[in-house]
Amino acid sequence: MSSFLDNSGDIILDVTLTETGRVRLSQGQFQISKFALGDDEIQYTLYDKNHPSGSAYYDLEILQTPVLQAMTQTNANINYGLLSLARNDLLYLPELKINQKIGGTAVSPYNGAFYLAVNATTKSKVGAHVGATNILQSGVQNTPAVLVESGLDTGELKGTAANRTTYIIGVNLLDNTYKCSVDSRFLVNVFSPAGGGTFSNDANGTMTVNFGTLATAGAGTSAQALTNYNTFTARGIADLVYYYGYAGSGLDTDNSALSGPRGTITALNWEADSDLLSASPKYTNFGATDQLVFGGSEKYDYIDTLVYLVGGASSATIQIPVRIIRYVSG
Repeated sequence: MSSFLDNSGDIILDVTLTETGRVRLSQGQFQISKFALGDDEIQYTLYDKNHPSGSAYYDLEILQTPVLQAMTQTNANINYGLLSLARNDLLYLPELKINQKIGGTAVSPYNGAFYLAVNATTKSKVGAHVGATNILQSGVQNTPAVLVESGLDTGELKGTAANRTTYIIGVNLLDNTYKCSVDSRFLVNVFSPAGGGTFSNDANGTMTVNFGTLATAGAGTSAQALTNYNTFTARGIADLVYYYGYAGSGLDTDNSALSGPRGTITALNWEADSDLLSASPKYTNFGATDQLVFGGSEKYDYIDTLVYLVGGASSATIQIPVRIIRYVSG
């Protein structure tokens, strides 16, 4: 459990050792060899360039915002780490955004989470409430899926082919692969495009979308900074949705979650652990059982988990909330 630090004055350093750190300290082997910085708790919209007291006060609200005390869990402190980049001429950095605009292909969240049904019966039951194309089924290797785009979400640059080349490809920020980290207690496989898919529009605004059959992502390895997590290598395909200069319907932003040049897009689904196909103790220990999620008489077991996705070249990060759900009765 954590509490807040008063940030109205100067905080020099607040240190809490993890369990591993305490063990190494007791063994006389504790040594700090590296560190990471993050800005998870910073709300940049509080920066006020119109502060009546002048420029020295622009960031006053940010500096006085309380910050969390350090916590011992390795995956609790920094979700969005700051980056060290060798280049000093980068004007824009890619970010990852979920695309909910491709009907029938892109799954949308329900009440803040993407629903992953453990079997076909559950998918049918849940689909009746959230929409048949807004529910994932465990282990299914085709769309609908969770679509994530990598690119520049800025209105300062049009999403043209030339800008894609200049600001993404030319500076080696094209995310051909993604690192997808999942809690190995609940999710055992990641599915993503096998390559060769199509996600593009033409000058008339007509979209061509084909992710093909999703393939098993690269073998999972233990995620060093995330307890119980395994990391898989997911693939992306070229995101060739361009701005062609037209107005009205058929805009590039009608089909893309990004406002500027796009790099790649990936489509994701997952496979739940086989334990979760039945009344597993995991639902009791880590989730909830016999819940009336949608009202009525239908009861469900579910577990909420976070999937972390990181761009292979850009290191842009997004968290994807997933609810693993199982129909029980009703």
